[in-house]
Amino acid sequence: MNNKILKTLTALISTGLMAPAFAADPQTADLAERAARDYREQARYPAWSQAVALGAPDPVQAERTPSRQTLPGPNGASPALSVWSSDLRAESGDTITLYAEMVEKKPKDTLAIMLSSGADENDAWTLTGELVGHNSGTLAEIDYRDDGKSPDEVAGDGVYTGSYTLPGEHRPEMGKAENIAVRVTAENPQAEPRHAVGGFLYSHPAAALTGRFRDSEVDGNLVLQAEVAVFKAARFHLQGTLAAPSGQSIATAKTSETLEPDTHWIDLPFYGLAFHERGLPGVYQLNTVTLSTTGSIPNALGPLMHNAHNTRAYGLSQFSSQPFGRKNLLEAAQRLEKQSQR
Repeated sequence: MNNKILKTLTALISTGLMAPAFAADPQTADLAERAARDYREQARYPAWSQAVALGAPDPVQAERTPSRQTLPGPNGASPALSVWSSDLRAESGDTITLYAEMVEKKPKDTLAIMLSSGADENDAWTLTGELVGHNSGTLAEIDYRDDGKSPDEVAGDGVYTGSYTLPGEHRPEMGKAENIAVRVTAENPQAEPRHAVGGFLYSHPAAALTGRFRDSEVDGNLVLQAEVAVFKAARFHLQGTLAAPSGQSIATAKTSETLEPDTHWIDLPFYGLAFHERGLPGVYQLNTVTLSTTGSIPNALGPLMHNAHNTRAYGLSQFSSQPFGRKNLLEAAQRLEKQSQR
């Protein structure tokens, strides 16, 4: 059973909305036990700082990795059109690169590149894109090319490329952002179209990281401080991932503050238990960090800073080794365990 179903059942049991007789069903009881174990594991860390599993990707970086949007032709016809962008967000003056591929489906529903601009002329595709702002309307129409000329990198490799520089005249109000849809159409000589929609965020944050950081141990936790320049009063969300010198992610943290225009320092605490569990004393690296302006939908995302700061050397004895014990999660785990035993 997938995680979505598990979460739904967990919510029903923990809130008492699922009848005890149903909760006693062996499969449901097993789900409740699994959910309770998951809650107890999560309760070991505070909501503002979580450990990153060994070998897992940087969660902040993962959130900012663009994903493909892929749609087949009518009635599932191949090839499908797959589109994506170079970034999830951009600001005025930034140039965002837009990509597209024609892909065929393999028997096991995996996608593989099958067509390129060098294919037989009967299979050649012409790709165009329309950029449409949620508030601004149509911003531009672009041609996708696979000829090796900038912004395209390799001629005939099947990756069609276009680009767009965000204009100042359509810039969102400071502290806000606008969703930009990229509607892509591919058509072959037989006039058999394919359509797919990607997109990105046109962002105008009300504050920016200055690039200055400092670190200290506070109450058994490692506290990173980031200096921010605030241009307009708003609520801001800071998040980052701390890594070992090897680049392996250790922990992620997040915090929010409401700030007035000025230069401020924001605390970003990493819970001490994470360093004990990984057995990693020493110098740590702020692998990724970003500052966003919140309060409106969508949030105005700031850029990602990479390898932003190296801390001083710390010993494990300086950090707390005690589980945090989030009360709400522990209580939810207890309710689930009682339901599963009925």
